[in-house]
Amino acid sequence: MISVLSQVIDLDLHASDIELLQEMIDMYHPEGMDLVDERYLTDDRKDPAKKIPLPKALEEWVKAMSNKYHDRRFVLALTRKVLEKMGYFPHDPDDAPGPVYKEIH
Repeated sequence: MISVLSQVIDLDLHASDIELLQEMIDMYHPEGMDLVDERYLTDDRKDPAKKIPLPKALEEWVKAMSNKYHDRRFVLALTRKVLEKMGYFPHDPDDAPGPVYKEIH
C-alpha cells in the first residue's frame, strides 16, 4: 500500500521538504550519508540494541515530516518516494535490481 501511495506523490510539491532533508544531510553527515551501515546488520530481531539504525538526518527529517503532515502512511510513502529519487531503492520492486543503499553528498 505504501508503494502504491508513493507512486502518486508529486515531488515537485515537496521541494521544500526535500531541501530540508538535504540541509540535514549536510549538517549531520558532511561526508555523505549511507542509508544502512553494514556494521549494524544482524539476524537477531529480538535485541533492540542490534536494530539497524537510521542515519541521524533521515531520522530527524521523518520526525519533522510527521509533525508537519500528521499522517504516518503518507510520511512513510513520502520517505520512500524521496529515497527512490535519491537512488536508494529501485522505483518498483519488480524492476531490475537496484542499489539497496548508496552514498550521497
